[in-house]
Amino acid sequence: MSKGAKLSLSVRLHNVTEKLYCPGLTVNWGDGERSSREPDCDPFDEMTAKDLELVRLDTITHRFKRCPTGKVVFILTKADEVLYKGSVTYPIGGCH
Repeated sequence: MSKGAKLSLSVRLHNVTEKLYCPGLTVNWGDGERSSREPDCDPFDEMTAKDLELVRLDTITHRFKRCPTGKVVFILTKADEVLYKGSVTYPIGGCH
């Protein structure tokens, strides 16, 4: 992964509960840049719950302006509470 390269991150949630319904997403790309998405969802109800076996939360794409660290950190939040924090590592090549 070199400067100028593009990376996409997709987040999928399985068996979503009311607590995990419609979280915000923040991504630290590892090059000093950060992206955030705030949800815009209908209120949670029992009908909503039936459709939530698999939910694709979002796909975010980032073009690197600087050489990245090789690790992307993503955080799911709701009402200022961190619900989940995870990371993905990827190979880096061509950055000097």
